[in-house]
Amino acid sequence: MSSSKSRLLELVRSHLGSQVSELRKPPWAPDEKRHAGGDAIDLGIPGRIFPQWLRCTGCGLLAKVSHELFDYENTNRYRPDQARFVHKRCTGRRGKARASTQAAIPARYLLACVDGHLDEFPYVEWVHRGKPCSSGDAYPRMKMDEWKSNIGPDVRLTCQSCNVTRGMREATARDAEEKLPYCRGRHPHLDAFYPCEHQGKLMMLGAANQWFPSTLSLLALPREESATPEELVPDLRALPNGALDGPQDVSAIGMFRMMASNIAQTDVFDDLPDEVLWRAVQLARGDSVPNVVTAPEKRTDPRTILAPEWTVLTDEQKYMRHSGMADFRAARRDVPDLLSGVVAATVAVEKLKKVNAFIGFTRIDALDRMDDAAERVAPLTRDGRPTWYLPRRTVVKACSCGSMKLS
Repeated sequence: MSSSKSRLLELVRSHLGSQVSELRKPPWAPDEKRHAGGDAIDLGIPGRIFPQWLRCTGCGLLAKVSHELFDYENTNRYRPDQARFVHKRCTGRRGKARASTQAAIPARYLLACVDGHLDEFPYVEWVHRGKPCSSGDAYPRMKMDEWKSNIGPDVRLTCQSCNVTRGMREATARDAEEKLPYCRGRHPHLDAFYPCEHQGKLMMLGAANQWFPSTLSLLALPREESATPEELVPDLRALPNGALDGPQDVSAIGMFRMMASNIAQTDVFDDLPDEVLWRAVQLARGDSVPNVVTAPEKRTDPRTILAPEWTVLTDEQKYMRHSGMADFRAARRDVPDLLSGVVAATVAVEKLKKVNAFIGFTRIDALDRMDDAAERVAPLTRDGRPTWYLPRRTVVKACSCGSMKLS
């Protein structure tokens, strides 16, 4: 399956630049008994608090996470999902209830734009219509009240420092764009701002269009020709640290082949000539320079990138030769009489492996592969030029494809 990884790496480079040198698997470690510590404890995704505006579920206090009335609780080191912010000594919406601890949750409104930027909603500026608070308080005390109505939830913001109020329905009206600010070009996951001239759009926290993954995909079909050393490099670099330091010459490749196949749980290295695998190890370690072959046309167009897979799945001899392998099973099926005039053949692909690379994401609208603007994809690094990316394998079962007759 190394051919698909090599082609996927080339496809990623066509989108992100030639500096991408490898594809990596997501971090993983087996479950450990009783959370005793070890490598699995340190695995995870770094995170930051966003949005930073919180609302008390007891009294409606609306303030930033740094407000003195909010506290952070994380009492169980093994259950980060139970960590929370709370408003201690909350006295309820009327201020007369007995003081108690109430949960503080993220405020529900955000600002987004079509280029993938996401920002805090300007609650203070919205209530005061872009003007400073008349009380002179630089950090006026805010409150958010919400209740159900016949046309959905109604939310009203109140500045308790000057008693000015404003509802949120204006932000969803037809002329809302005239009242909302322009996008500041913020990427909260990068903690950075970029130039942007788009109009900000209101977005609800957790909305379905808040995040659309942008991925590149290939089908990992069995190949008939031997893999090249360059194609084996991504598989070798995915091995644990130090695994490539073992072989010092081609005579040690036999032992290395068994070790690598066992660790990676793959048959990629089987039946390869020792010289080819040794050359691949040298390339993966950086001891050698890859052969530069300039293809007359790189197959990176989304309309043609799956051409090799189509070639295999439309040739019965090819797909039947490999059917029954661990990750691939296909069989010929009869074409229904009603479709015999337009469909030449039907192949039932009962098991198939798909390889994906996650390269970014969009907001508001999913990316159109054909004619969409590439700048709409939000980057995963600040400079937009990463040196490695995450692939993901998916085993798909029970699908079918047909060959159409074109007249």
